[in-house]
Amino acid sequence: MIKKLALLIGINYYTLIGKLKYARQDAIGVSQALRNNYGFTDDEIILMTCDSNDSLRPSKTHIELQLNQLCTYENLDLLLIGFWGHGLWRHGFFQGGRYLCAMETNANSANDLVRSGIAYNDVVTKAKQACAHHTILLLDCCQNSQEGRRVPVPFKKKERNRMKRNANSAARDITVARRKQGYEDSLPPTFVIWNSCSPGELAYEWEDDDQQNQYEWEEDAGQHKYGIFATPLIEGLNRGFGNIHSLAEFTNPKVCQLSRRLVKLQTPYMEITGGVNTPLPVESQAEKIKETVFTPVIPQPIPQPSAQSTPVRPDKKLELAIHFPRDFTDLHLAIQRLAVGGTLTIGPGTHTIKEPLIIDEDINIIGETGNPTDVTILGTGTDVMQVTAENARVQGLTLQLKTGKEKDDGNPAVSVSAGKSRMTKCHFISDNGTGMVVRNSGAPIVQSCFFHGCQGSGIFVYKKGKGTFTKCEVYGNANAGIAVKEEGDPTVHDCTFYDGKENGIFVYKKGKGTFTNCEVYGNVLTGIAVQEESNPTVNDCKIHDGKQSGIFVYEKGQGTFTNCEVYGNENMGIVVSEEGDPKVTECTIRDNKQAGIAIFEKGKGTYERNTLSGNAKGAWYLESPGAIRRTGNRPNE
Repeated sequence: MIKKLALLIGINYYTLIGKLKYARQDAIGVSQALRNNYGFTDDEIILMTCDSNDSLRPSKTHIELQLNQLCTYENLDLLLIGFWGHGLWRHGFFQGGRYLCAMETNANSANDLVRSGIAYNDVVTKAKQACAHHTILLLDCCQNSQEGRRVPVPFKKKERNRMKRNANSAARDITVARRKQGYEDSLPPTFVIWNSCSPGELAYEWEDDDQQNQYEWEEDAGQHKYGIFATPLIEGLNRGFGNIHSLAEFTNPKVCQLSRRLVKLQTPYMEITGGVNTPLPVESQAEKIKETVFTPVIPQPIPQPSAQSTPVRPDKKLELAIHFPRDFTDLHLAIQRLAVGGTLTIGPGTHTIKEPLIIDEDINIIGETGNPTDVTILGTGTDVMQVTAENARVQGLTLQLKTGKEKDDGNPAVSVSAGKSRMTKCHFISDNGTGMVVRNSGAPIVQSCFFHGCQGSGIFVYKKGKGTFTKCEVYGNANAGIAVKEEGDPTVHDCTFYDGKENGIFVYKKGKGTFTNCEVYGNVLTGIAVQEESNPTVNDCKIHDGKQSGIFVYEKGQGTFTNCEVYGNENMGIVVSEEGDPKVTECTIRDNKQAGIAIFEKGKGTYERNTLSGNAKGAWYLESPGAIRRTGNRPNE
């Protein structure tokens, strides 16, 4: 008979931090699935929720008491510990790390958190001391630095809603196997830590109107009452998967898909340790063990469609979770050994490479701490990273090219020539070129990144390259903050371009692009320059305090500028010359050191409903203008 125990903790109601909707239901739902499908009895399940009585109320004291008592259970085949609630990281040398939040946890200060939270390392230690043959630690809580699970605590809210994408995430190839009678010591102990999200991410709950519309894998879509991770997890448990690998392969991709539908990012991942360096594959275990710990009462394994299975590169023994440098000391080899959908976690420090990292499969590469300044990949040759994968993910890294040449030879830190890979919270630096180059069919999704210290431009999009750049900072580069040419067409919003040695935004040679709610300031040349039949769309932007003019449209450049503010520049607000032909609508052009709008050398343009005020040399300066159209401006002449 299998000896098993489940300690399940679900907390909705917190006294000092935000309440949750479904954490309690998640724990209850898992307990019911264990009873119905895996033969757990009431005596084998310890359920701690916010409405439990006495010693089962999930206070810090009670949770630690239950953890301490785990070692009193002898000869456990399976120990399952599940936690649904708030979780957060505390950064710092002294008592830094990850914490789980009990009902009374106070997160207002580091000392309060250390005193009232439950250290993740302590939970792992207590679980290991139970000496179960197979242990699963299931954590459905946030892994960001300043918030709990799904609901913010009252500080640093700006870190919320960071969106990343991962096409497929699954567990390593390992079966949590039942020990066959008379075969007790043949299998090494297995310790599985299954996280509902990756470091730096949030673990989300359903929003009020999402439950009915977004989850479509079951017919009774209106019946769901669990969190985004727990919903497919419990569905998988109810289907009766026979091992943790199959359950993870079923659950993890659905969580990723669902979070993307809700315009969020949540990427489950799994860490596995055992008696051998690499876990045994499912097939090898099955040859020795005919029964598994997760054996349903009525075994009905559901075959997975090919879209859900983990693709395998031929002739290689692959892993779904690798840590560098713990598992491998060569980054290139670590990437080669990573299966599609797998995660490479890179530890803190500066890791030097001579050849670029080739990212041609949908893999995940993340910095371990979530802070990009802690983890640097330093290239000394050409590119640091070349990306052609359709849906790879890079997060929490500094990618720096340092050749010592300190000139623009066209070598970027990162080049993206295909795919829609996602890059989040990274730094891009190159002393030999651009921070990031995007070309051909490259269309990366870049969020909350920093491009600085480059001898070329911060970002360069050309040859029909696209991409979406959100909440990025681009500063201190030798050329333009972002340069776009040759039908490059990026979408840029909520970004800042400042303190560059040339233009903030430079669109030329038939470049395009949409720029929304951006801020451009303090650059040596024009804030935004449009040249040579280029035609960007610029909406709701602020262009101010530049060393020259705010906007310069020339040499048949075009562009649509709507509801922008152009102010405080050392020269004109807007300059149009050499048959430049912009459309400027409902903009405010004020307090510039020369004229508000100046037209030279057959410059053209349509100017409608703009407000010009406080410009030192007047609202308009017309010197040999071409065909200009002015309607409803204040003043109009």
